[in-house]
Amino acid sequence: MNVINLSATDFPIKSVRIFSSDVAEVTRIFPLNFTQSLNGSLAINISNLPLLHRQSGIWASVIVGSDDLLVVDYYHGPSDYKSDPFGHRHETSSDVLRDLQAESTRLQDERQLRQQSFAFLSTYMNSLAAGNALAGVAEPAQLVTLFDEFIDIGKSRSEVIAVLDQQIKDVKKEIDEEVQRLFLESCALVTKATVILAPVSGRTATVAELELKYKVDATWKPVYELHVTTIDGVPSSSVVLTYRCQISQSTGENWDDVELAVTTAEPYIHSVGVPELKKMELKQQGGFWKPDPCDLPLRPKNFPFWNATGNAHILSSTQQDRRSIFGNTQSAPHQAGATQEPAADNVFGFLQGQPTVTTQGFFTSTPAQSSTLAGQTFSHFPAQSQASSLTTAPPSQYSLSARNPSSGGSSATENTFGSKQSTSNLQQSQPSTSLSASAQPSKLQHQRERIVLAELDKAVTHTTTAKVFIPSRAVGGTHHILMATIPLKASFTRVAVPSVNSHVFWTCEISNTSNYALTPGTIHTYLDGKHVSDMDITSINQSQPIQCSLGIDPAMATQFNRTTGSLPDFNGKATKTYTITATLNNTHRDPVSNVIVRTSLPFSADPRITVTLQEAGGLADINSGTVRVGDGCYARWSTTGDHAGKNDGLFEWVCSSVKPGSQVLKAVWHVTAPCGLSFTEP
Repeated sequence: MNVINLSATDFPIKSVRIFSSDVAEVTRIFPLNFTQSLNGSLAINISNLPLLHRQSGIWASVIVGSDDLLVVDYYHGPSDYKSDPFGHRHETSSDVLRDLQAESTRLQDERQLRQQSFAFLSTYMNSLAAGNALAGVAEPAQLVTLFDEFIDIGKSRSEVIAVLDQQIKDVKKEIDEEVQRLFLESCALVTKATVILAPVSGRTATVAELELKYKVDATWKPVYELHVTTIDGVPSSSVVLTYRCQISQSTGENWDDVELAVTTAEPYIHSVGVPELKKMELKQQGGFWKPDPCDLPLRPKNFPFWNATGNAHILSSTQQDRRSIFGNTQSAPHQAGATQEPAADNVFGFLQGQPTVTTQGFFTSTPAQSSTLAGQTFSHFPAQSQASSLTTAPPSQYSLSARNPSSGGSSATENTFGSKQSTSNLQQSQPSTSLSASAQPSKLQHQRERIVLAELDKAVTHTTTAKVFIPSRAVGGTHHILMATIPLKASFTRVAVPSVNSHVFWTCEISNTSNYALTPGTIHTYLDGKHVSDMDITSINQSQPIQCSLGIDPAMATQFNRTTGSLPDFNGKATKTYTITATLNNTHRDPVSNVIVRTSLPFSADPRITVTLQEAGGLADINSGTVRVGDGCYARWSTTGDHAGKNDGLFEWVCSSVKPGSQVLKAVWHVTAPCGLSFTEP
């Protein structure tokens, strides 16, 4: 068998693809030229390959000459380098190092010869000065000319020596770099691959290209720079988003002039096949209870188990009555105590109905969904959000007992055959069905395949617009590779939160209209070349707008004031009034547009406490949209970020134009609670 020994560092890397799990796939090309026709098998030993990623191997194929050659086998293992007794690998040599060392020797010899020739001339000139040579022969004018020539020779010699010294210094630097490279290779390039090729019967191979792929450790992380410029102090709507990747690789090999791609996909894809459909078998669990036919009504009103009174909360949110925390009933076709109409039959012929009870909501009385389980009634209220809340102190014994205390901890429910039985015994008395364990498909396997398909569907891959050079660096060394420069359009708004901070902030909102799906990462914002803020992209949703801060508008400020009062007690309840004012101070010479002022209302998880919004008028009556509160000023519920707007009690004033001077914005709400019930105020 013929054998060819190759060094991977002598051949180019075609491309590198970095995955999300700190793994990179490297593709190398090895051109092969056969001086003689290949008659038998050929073993190609490729050394100086980097340490491979754990549990990964190599993959070899012939991309040019595949009709003439076959890849019979390929494998990899540690290199054949031997260590010294101390465990250190011997330093290897290279043609480059030998050439550099020869050049260094030549320059040093030339420098030494020039030094010696000038020393000989200096000795002769010293003898002339002592009168030991040419005495009585040379004229004084000849001596003057000779000394002048000696000075010129000395100057020329100094210049030549200086040039030689610099050349020697440069060559020594290159030698040190080559020695360091060889040392890193001897430490990091520790893998050797062997590929066995064989000619196709009846074909003659003269030229071929061998492609070798392997996986190594490398990392990438997206980093964005948003550059905003101002014109006469006003930000321009045309902005530039610079997309870079932070890449770290210490494999020991230099990625020189390579095609680079980064992707959010995983490097190892599990096999995904068409799921197998298996038969289902119905099996009986427990005894099957049969009612007396004489006890059956003419048309029983059957309720499924999931619609029984004790399990009403299992229904989806769209099947339950929802209420507004500000008093607007979003879905209340039934009132407490009203006769319920039979619901439409479901797919099994059962009739469904849903009782409702009236409870005191956060901001007014609203119908709320009731569910009874094991003799207890629970009324569902919106979960507490990040907005300010009212907390009762001390906590009272809010009754959660059943409305029918005589039931003794269990409620009577009508089973699917129309007979009444205890809820606690419902499981034992009802027949149930199950899938045979042997017939169940592998849920874990199907779930894993669904995850793989979802990852494949949403994976994002970006490729550099030009070939890049990424040398191997020590651990911690990071390259910032330019991926794209994206021109975008932006809109700008001034935002203030007077209850938290008196400043007015410039904000920028950008819609990604480019073909790039931005992967999660950090955006560094620069205003006229000055770094002003950072923000994170948390989603790869291309339609999601990018929002960032541009700093403070020094020509605007806010003032916040809050006062409280009380109203006379009525019907056993006490009412406190709250008034807040937010004053906008504009010192610009001209009116400013698009100013948003944000504030919040308190809310309480205790249904005995009611919060009623008085001003801005009409805001409590809407869930979305705006209400006019003044000339060019509107109020709306705030839904920016993760805020739930009305359900969180967060609202904002939107001012289309703020004139120079001051503008006052006002909000009023009432908090009503039973007399004697104390609560902490935000």
